[in-house]
Amino acid sequence: MSPIPLSFSGFSDNQSPPMFSSKSLQDPFHTPSNNYLGPYQVQAINSSVFSQGIPEIPHVQQLQSLQDTITKLQLENSSLKAERDAVQGAYNTLISQLTVMRSDSMTPADGPINVMLQSAPIVPTPLLKGDFLPHLNRVDYPDVRFWTEKDWKTWSSTTPEGQRANPYTSYFEDDKGEPLNAEKIGNILQTAREIWHEFRTHGVIKTDTTWSSMSLTVKKAFRSEISRAHSDLNLCEDGWKIDMIGKRYYSSFKQTWFTNRSDDSGKRKAKKELTDDTTSSPKPKRVKLTLSLSPEDSGHSTGDSTSNRSASNTGDSSTLSSSSILGPCMPSGPSSRQYTFPDADDVSQFDDNYTRAHAPGEKACKG
Repeated sequence: MSPIPLSFSGFSDNQSPPMFSSKSLQDPFHTPSNNYLGPYQVQAINSSVFSQGIPEIPHVQQLQSLQDTITKLQLENSSLKAERDAVQGAYNTLISQLTVMRSDSMTPADGPINVMLQSAPIVPTPLLKGDFLPHLNRVDYPDVRFWTEKDWKTWSSTTPEGQRANPYTSYFEDDKGEPLNAEKIGNILQTAREIWHEFRTHGVIKTDTTWSSMSLTVKKAFRSEISRAHSDLNLCEDGWKIDMIGKRYYSSFKQTWFTNRSDDSGKRKAKKELTDDTTSSPKPKRVKLTLSLSPEDSGHSTGDSTSNRSASNTGDSSTLSSSSILGPCMPSGPSSRQYTFPDADDVSQFDDNYTRAHAPGEKACKG
């Protein structure tokens, strides 16, 4: 028999149940009061109590499991939102770089749309936002002659040595004040061309961009790159030697890479069309031209004073002794000569008489 809980007995520890009272012992036929619980009643009460307490435990477990599921779903939702934002950002970037090309008039309205992926312009890195040119102290380099642009201009205009020097390269010097050799100067100019070509490739500089109209951000990028490659250019105040490179040579670079390249492309196209038109026509005959070597022999043909040249009516090149054809670089005189014009990129050919502006890729002649 199960024990009777005290909460249902109605008696304290010091009290005896009615069935064990003295009156019940004296009267065997005494009937217990209604407060007494029989064994079957106690068992029923205990069963009901336990049946009410047992379901509470699974209910708490279900609540905890539901809370864990909610937390897990919230984390997954946050992760999916982050992935969606990343994909959306990449999609927006791609769309911004797509340029719809002008459709051809022959293309049907329901035809495919031609698109072109355009390179994004160079975005300056945080390093390019500041002044990266090292601020050197002139006291640490006492042998440098042209620390300021004024020093160089004064030397060029007032001293015999400066007046004879090349005004386009004489400001290049090392930390001992010695002029840079032709190889180093050539490397500096080559670096400048490469940087500008990179800017042009990414659309940072346009056809109408000049050195004076170039943005400050692009100029800073140019100064930074060329100063890192050639430390001798830092031996001056405020990087004026680097700016001088831009003033002297950028216009020639633009002429070479924007104007001349466009003209050459047009000429090649016209030449190709002309070639296609003349493929079916018979080849013209070659004629002999007698070129005079001296004014006295004009109109005469002798073995000592004439030479035969074969020239083509289609535009084959010939060597002519006419100063009007060769331009102002051809000297006048009783006889003709063939002259070789120096390449402007070869700075070793510069001399004191070099007065014409020189730039990479430009042909120059001595004045």
